[in-house]
Amino acid sequence: AAAMAIAAPAAAETTGAVGVTYNSYDTSGSSEYETWELDGYVFHRVAGPWGVQAEGRYEDVEYGSGFEDEGNHLALHGLYAADTFTAGVFVGNGTVFDDYDFDFYGAEGAFRFANWTLEGSATLRDQDNDYARYHVGAKYFFGDNFSVGGRYGFTDREGGDWNSYDIGAEY
Repeated sequence: AAAMAIAAPAAAETTGAVGVTYNSYDTSGSSEYETWELDGYVFHRVAGPWGVQAEGRYEDVEYGSGFEDEGNHLALHGLYAADTFTAGVFVGNGTVFDDYDFDFYGAEGAFRFANWTLEGSATLRDQDNDYARYHVGAKYFFGDNFSVGGRYGFTDREGGDWNSYDIGAEY
Protein backbone atom coordinates (compact mmCIF):
# COMPACT_ATOMS: atom_id res chain seq x y z
CA ALA A 1 0.00 0.00 0.00
CA ALA A 2 2.68 2.43 0.93
CA ALA A 3 4.88 1.98 -2.11
CA MET A 4 2.44 3.74 -4.41
CA ALA A 5 2.34 6.79 -2.16
CA ILE A 6 6.00 7.54 -2.48
CA ALA A 7 6.01 7.32 -6.27
CA ALA A 8 4.23 10.68 -6.76
CA PRO A 9 6.41 13.25 -8.55
CA ALA A 10 7.75 15.96 -6.25
CA ALA A 11 6.93 18.98 -8.45
CA ALA A 12 3.37 18.25 -9.63
CA GLU A 13 0.29 19.85 -8.04
CA THR A 14 -2.08 16.94 -8.69
CA THR A 15 -0.97 13.60 -10.11
CA GLY A 16 -2.22 10.05 -10.21
CA ALA A 17 -1.44 6.56 -11.44
CA VAL A 18 -2.98 3.18 -12.15
CA GLY A 19 -0.94 0.01 -11.68
CA VAL A 20 -1.01 -3.78 -11.81
CA THR A 21 1.13 -6.02 -9.57
CA TYR A 22 1.76 -9.75 -9.16
CA ASN A 23 2.67 -10.93 -5.62
CA SER A 24 3.94 -14.31 -4.43
CA TYR A 25 3.82 -14.96 -0.67
CA ASP A 26 5.55 -17.80 1.14
CA THR A 27 4.50 -18.29 4.76
CA SER A 28 6.73 -19.94 7.34
CA GLY A 29 4.61 -23.10 7.14
CA SER A 30 3.80 -25.04 3.99
CA SER A 31 1.30 -22.48 2.66
CA GLU A 32 1.74 -20.19 -0.32
CA TYR A 33 -0.54 -17.73 -1.98
CA GLU A 34 -0.47 -15.47 -4.99
CA THR A 35 -2.29 -12.23 -5.77
CA TRP A 36 -2.96 -10.04 -8.77
CA GLU A 37 -3.64 -6.43 -7.79
CA LEU A 38 -5.17 -3.48 -9.58
CA ASP A 39 -4.48 -0.21 -7.78
CA GLY A 40 -4.46 3.53 -8.20
CA TYR A 41 -3.89 6.79 -6.39
CA VAL A 42 -4.41 10.54 -6.63
CA PHE A 43 -1.83 12.87 -5.02
CA HIS A 44 -2.53 16.55 -4.39
CA ARG A 45 0.00 19.10 -3.16
CA VAL A 46 -1.55 21.14 -0.33
CA ALA A 47 1.19 23.72 0.37
CA GLY A 48 4.87 23.76 -0.57
CA PRO A 49 6.25 20.25 -0.17
CA TRP A 50 3.20 19.01 1.81
CA GLY A 51 0.61 16.83 0.14
CA VAL A 52 -2.19 14.32 0.65
CA GLN A 53 -2.91 11.18 -1.27
CA ALA A 54 -5.91 8.86 -1.58
CA GLU A 55 -5.23 5.29 -2.67
CA GLY A 56 -7.31 2.22 -3.48
CA ARG A 57 -6.55 -1.40 -4.35
CA TYR A 58 -8.48 -4.48 -5.46
CA GLU A 59 -6.79 -7.91 -5.30
CA ASP A 60 -7.61 -11.41 -6.50
CA VAL A 61 -6.11 -14.03 -4.15
CA GLU A 62 -5.30 -17.70 -4.86
CA TYR A 63 -4.40 -19.69 -1.75
CA GLY A 64 -3.18 -23.28 -1.53
CA SER A 65 -4.76 -25.63 -4.04
CA GLY A 66 -7.92 -24.18 -5.53
CA PHE A 67 -9.00 -21.58 -2.95
CA GLU A 68 -9.70 -18.18 -4.50
CA ASP A 69 -10.93 -14.94 -2.92
CA GLU A 70 -10.71 -11.18 -3.29
CA GLY A 71 -9.89 -8.17 -1.15
CA ASN A 72 -9.65 -4.40 -1.24
CA HIS A 73 -8.38 -1.45 0.74
CA LEU A 74 -8.52 2.33 0.88
CA ALA A 75 -5.82 4.51 2.44
CA LEU A 76 -5.11 8.18 3.12
CA HIS A 77 -1.50 9.43 3.18
CA GLY A 78 0.06 12.63 4.53
CA LEU A 79 3.32 13.30 2.67
CA TYR A 80 6.30 15.64 2.63
CA ALA A 81 7.57 15.49 -0.98
CA ALA A 82 10.87 17.31 -1.59
CA ASP A 83 12.85 17.18 -4.84
CA THR A 84 14.91 14.08 -4.02
CA PHE A 85 12.96 12.36 -1.22
CA THR A 86 9.46 11.78 0.12
CA ALA A 87 8.47 10.86 3.68
CA GLY A 88 5.01 10.24 5.05
CA VAL A 89 2.49 8.48 7.25
CA PHE A 90 -0.73 6.68 6.32
CA VAL A 91 -3.93 5.12 7.71
CA GLY A 92 -6.40 2.82 6.01
CA ASN A 93 -9.02 0.10 6.10
CA GLY A 94 -9.54 -3.03 4.03
CA THR A 95 -11.21 -6.40 3.66
CA VAL A 96 -9.94 -9.77 2.50
CA PHE A 97 -11.35 -13.31 2.47
CA ASP A 98 -14.98 -12.14 2.12
CA ASP A 99 -15.61 -10.38 5.44
CA TYR A 100 -12.21 -10.23 7.15
CA ASP A 101 -11.99 -6.51 8.01
CA PHE A 102 -8.76 -4.81 9.13
CA ASP A 103 -7.29 -1.38 9.91
CA PHE A 104 -3.68 -0.42 9.17
CA TYR A 105 -1.27 2.50 9.65
CA GLY A 106 2.40 3.15 9.10
CA ALA A 107 5.29 5.22 7.78
CA GLU A 108 6.93 5.36 4.35
CA GLY A 109 9.76 6.98 2.47
CA ALA A 110 11.61 7.13 -0.84
CA PHE A 111 14.77 8.52 -2.37
CA ARG A 112 14.59 9.57 -6.03
CA PHE A 113 17.56 9.42 -8.39
CA ALA A 114 17.81 10.33 -12.10
CA ASN A 115 15.49 7.61 -13.42
CA TRP A 116 14.98 5.22 -10.53
CA THR A 117 13.58 5.29 -6.98
CA LEU A 118 14.49 3.41 -3.79
CA GLU A 119 11.52 3.05 -1.41
CA GLY A 120 10.51 1.49 1.89
CA SER A 121 7.64 1.25 4.34
CA ALA A 122 6.58 -0.16 7.70
CA THR A 123 2.92 -1.10 8.25
CA LEU A 124 1.15 -2.17 11.43
CA ARG A 125 -2.15 -3.99 10.95
CA ASP A 126 -4.90 -4.39 13.54
CA GLN A 127 -6.91 -7.58 13.13
CA ASP A 128 -7.58 -10.85 14.93
CA ASN A 129 -3.85 -11.56 14.83
CA ASP A 130 -1.89 -8.30 14.67
CA TYR A 131 1.17 -8.09 12.49
CA ALA A 132 3.90 -5.79 11.21
CA ARG A 133 5.00 -5.70 7.55
CA TYR A 134 8.22 -4.16 6.20
CA HIS A 135 8.98 -3.52 2.51
CA VAL A 136 11.97 -2.33 0.50
CA GLY A 137 11.86 -1.88 -3.24
CA ALA A 138 13.05 -0.10 -6.33
CA LYS A 139 11.42 1.29 -9.49
CA TYR A 140 12.95 2.16 -12.82
CA PHE A 141 11.23 4.92 -14.82
CA PHE A 142 11.07 4.71 -18.62
CA GLY A 143 10.31 8.41 -19.11
CA ASP A 144 7.81 10.36 -17.02
CA ASN A 145 4.79 8.06 -17.36
CA PHE A 146 5.84 4.42 -17.07
CA SER A 147 7.77 2.47 -14.42
CA VAL A 148 8.67 -1.14 -13.66
CA GLY A 149 9.75 -2.26 -10.22
CA GLY A 150 10.06 -4.92 -7.58
CA ARG A 151 9.82 -5.21 -3.80
CA TYR A 152 10.77 -7.57 -1.02
CA GLY A 153 8.56 -7.74 2.06
CA PHE A 154 8.82 -9.39 5.45
CA THR A 155 5.79 -9.83 7.69
CA ASP A 156 6.14 -10.60 11.41
CA ARG A 157 2.84 -12.22 12.32
CA GLU A 158 1.34 -14.29 15.13
CA GLY A 159 1.20 -17.87 13.88
CA GLY A 160 3.97 -17.50 11.29
CA ASP A 161 6.15 -15.07 9.37
CA TRP A 162 5.79 -14.29 5.63
CA ASN A 163 8.18 -13.32 2.91
CA SER A 164 6.83 -11.67 -0.24
CA TYR A 165 8.30 -10.86 -3.62
CA ASP A 166 6.48 -8.39 -5.91
CA ILE A 167 6.99 -7.25 -9.46
CA GLY A 168 4.83 -4.63 -11.11
CA ALA A 169 4.36 -1.91 -13.68
CA GLU A 170 2.72 1.48 -13.31
CA TYR A 171 1.43 4.05 -15.77
